[in-house]
Amino acid sequence: MGQFAPILKSVSILSSLPNETHLIEFHGFYFTPNTQVVIDEHIVNGVEFVSPEQLNVSVSFSAVEGSVNIFMSNGVEITYYNILLVSLGTVYPVVNQSFINKTGVLTTDNLGTVKTKGFEDVGTAESDRVFDMNINHSIIFTMSASDFIAPGARPWNNNKLEFLKQSDSSLLFDFRINNESPYYQKLGNIGIYPNLSNYTTRFKTVAQSDLDNIPKTLIRADFVDGELIIYNDGVEKSRDVLTEITTYKLKASVGGYNFNSIKYVVHD
Repeated sequence: MGQFAPILKSVSILSSLPNETHLIEFHGFYFTPNTQVVIDEHIVNGVEFVSPEQLNVSVSFSAVEGSVNIFMSNGVEITYYNILLVSLGTVYPVVNQSFINKTGVLTTDNLGTVKTKGFEDVGTAESDRVFDMNINHSIIFTMSASDFIAPGARPWNNNKLEFLKQSDSSLLFDFRINNESPYYQKLGNIGIYPNLSNYTTRFKTVAQSDLDNIPKTLIRADFVDGELIIYNDGVEKSRDVLTEITTYKLKASVGGYNFNSIKYVVHD
C-alpha cells in the first residue's frame, strides 16, 4: 500500500480519436507494481510498472467523445478529472512551455495547469498561442481549489481566465470565480464577465464545504461560425453572436483556485 496517493504529473498523449488504442506513458510519483488505473467508458488493457515515476498504460478508447477522467489507486485512491480528451477534432494542449510572461507565485505543467503556490499568492501567465475566431474551435478547461485554502478561508476575487484581444491586450471577456459574500464564505459565481446580451453568468454555486466538486465542472467555449457558445458539463449555458471576429490570447490569473487541463481543439 502506498503511503501517498499516486501523483500524475504528465501523460504522453492528451487526446485520441475515437476507437483507437494507445500505449500511454504516465509520469509522476508513488506508482507501485500494483497500481490500478481505470478510465471511464474506455478499456484499460494493461498497466506496466516501469518505476515509481512511470507507468505504461494500454488504453482502447471507445466511440464516446468527450473529456476523460483517470482513476488511480496504489492502495490510496485518487481521481484526476478531465485529463484526456476523445475527439474528432485536432487537440492542442496548452503545455508548460506554452506559458509565457509569468508573474507572481505560480507553477505550470504539461497537463495544461496554471496553479497557485500559496493561499492568495497571486500569479499570472499567458499562453504564447494566438487563437483565431475565424477558425471553428473550442477552449476547454476545468477549475480546482488550491491545496493551500484553509477550511472556511475566502480567497480574493482574482481567479480568472481572460480572453484578450491579440492586437492590444484589451479584454474581450473572462471566466472567473468570485466569492459571493465574505460573511457566508460561499464560492459564488463560476461564470463570465462582462455579460454579452443573453449570458447566464451563474453556472454553478458551490458551498465552501463542497470545494472538491469544482474539478468536476468542465467548461467549454465554442467559437463556431461567428457565434460563441458556452457549455458547462456538456449543457449549453449561453449562445451569442460575436460582434467582432478577431484573434485573441489567453491569460490566467490564480490566487485561491487553479485552472486545469486547458486545451485548444480545432474542429474538423
